[in-house]
Amino acid sequence: MTRNNSISDPSDKIKKGLDIPLEDGGDKGDDVKGGEFLSGQQRETKSQRRARILSIYIVHIGMFIFSLGFSIVLTGVYPYMKQLLPNFGSDDRNEGEDDPLLAVYGLVVAINPLGQMIFSPILGWVANKMGGSIRLICLFCSALYCIGNVVYSILSVFPESSRYPILMVARFLIGVSSANAAPMRSYVASATYQSERTAQLSILASFQSLGFVIGPAFQAALTPVQCSDLIDQDTWFALDMYTLSGWLSAVLGLISFVLFLPGIFKEFDVAEAEAEEGRRLDPSNNNLSPPDMVVTISCIFNFFIYLINFVILETLGTPLCIDQFGWTESEAILYLGIAMSVGGIISVICFATVGPLSKRFDERKMIIFIGLIPMIIARLIMMPFPGLPPPRSPETFNRSSPFSSYMYSDEMSTDDWSYWNRIGPQMFNGRAKVPCESESSDSCPYDWCTKIPGLNIVQFFVGFLIAFGGYPYCTALCQSIFSKALGPRPQGLWMGALTAGGSLARVLGPIFVTFVYQSLGTYATMGIVTGSMVLSLIITLLTYKRLVPFKNRQPKVDEKHVFKENLEREETDQKLHLEMQKSMNGDTTHL
Repeated sequence: MTRNNSISDPSDKIKKGLDIPLEDGGDKGDDVKGGEFLSGQQRETKSQRRARILSIYIVHIGMFIFSLGFSIVLTGVYPYMKQLLPNFGSDDRNEGEDDPLLAVYGLVVAINPLGQMIFSPILGWVANKMGGSIRLICLFCSALYCIGNVVYSILSVFPESSRYPILMVARFLIGVSSANAAPMRSYVASATYQSERTAQLSILASFQSLGFVIGPAFQAALTPVQCSDLIDQDTWFALDMYTLSGWLSAVLGLISFVLFLPGIFKEFDVAEAEAEEGRRLDPSNNNLSPPDMVVTISCIFNFFIYLINFVILETLGTPLCIDQFGWTESEAILYLGIAMSVGGIISVICFATVGPLSKRFDERKMIIFIGLIPMIIARLIMMPFPGLPPPRSPETFNRSSPFSSYMYSDEMSTDDWSYWNRIGPQMFNGRAKVPCESESSDSCPYDWCTKIPGLNIVQFFVGFLIAFGGYPYCTALCQSIFSKALGPRPQGLWMGALTAGGSLARVLGPIFVTFVYQSLGTYATMGIVTGSMVLSLIITLLTYKRLVPFKNRQPKVDEKHVFKENLEREETDQKLHLEMQKSMNGDTTHL
């Protein structure tokens, strides 16, 4: 498939980016104006630029929607599983053992990025084979995204014994659909000129991160809808605070499908045209050398570290707040949702500054000083401070949220949700809403809870918000450096590798939380996370001089080889000169 529907051969691709009519009415294909060479970006008309930027922002919106599919269930999937699977593992569970649902919670969260990790390189490769076109890929993924979220929302119609495997399938399908993040990154890289690529890739990363952080906020906003009795639910359209998030995601997936239809989404490829322009000006650029593998591998590894830190922060939030602060599930969902909303605002502001700052400062210095170092500081702040009482102690026993008076107080009863109780029987098969679990947990349930100091609420949220400020600079600049280091070549497969690295982080993050946090506690969890960020900083410093755009890395000249060639050429010239002299002397003697 070709792009922009007007591209039929490579020469047409060059015309699309290079032979653009001048805005002052100049002839098509003019490369010179006023005696000066005009680049393709300078010859682009306002209407062409408007259409190109519109296509980029459609991709940005699509990235937001598909990243939302992962995060919207992070804080709600565990209590949703408790409703769907009240008897899960009860036959094999002994008295006093941990909840078996908690053991598989990490797997349910990780199955989504596993699908993305597997299919990201595949879809990137397919995009390259289709000439860089991403329309069909995005339409397919949008449809798959809708199907996965609808299945997630109607799990109550299936027998209880089948709900867990169907839940895993639904989340896997949503993960596969989000694998189009690789072709989307590749498209933004190809639809932008190098001067604007950093800004647009940072905007793309901001939309993806906004989807990650706003998902829990959506779940928190749905808290007043409350829960429903899903055990005996026999309607296909059951709504409560957990299923409604799935229906909302399905509607957003439908919007994504519409946005990528041919009449709305028009594809462009100016990066290849810009590269062709450079090759015309400098024929030595015709043969591209392979990308610097040290740079590509370090960028993929760093991207993995950034994502696993962010995912751990989100996944760990709900159980950590319940264990450390004695919050209920509903309180943790609500307060973390509010905190992530604030963090999302901070992230958007930071992402918006990436483009302007990158034009004034070195991107490598930015990623170190306003990206990595703040994230390391944030993790150190979230370390338990010696001297504070452990979570399970007389000083902390039966703690409640400082906001508890605003939720589930003595004066509040289920009648306060009278609106939902009135419309529930009328809309959803005669079943009214029921209040979600509201009793706070007695204490932290793990063995380490009596030994390791507890966290302070202010300490936790200060580190939480600082991390949201450093994360945008790390991810956006890493993607920008990665794209520029690859140079003017098809980037679908490479972006698939980068996306797979991020997906692997989101696979391991929830499992890491499930086992390391439960078994070893907060010191080990935060220590490992902090150590990974320090390792990323070291790798960035070691590869600092190589983290530059492709055109700035010229192959080293073998001086010995060049000297030998020049010497051989001089000897050959001398021999030819001597032969010519002998020939001339012979002719003179004959005369």
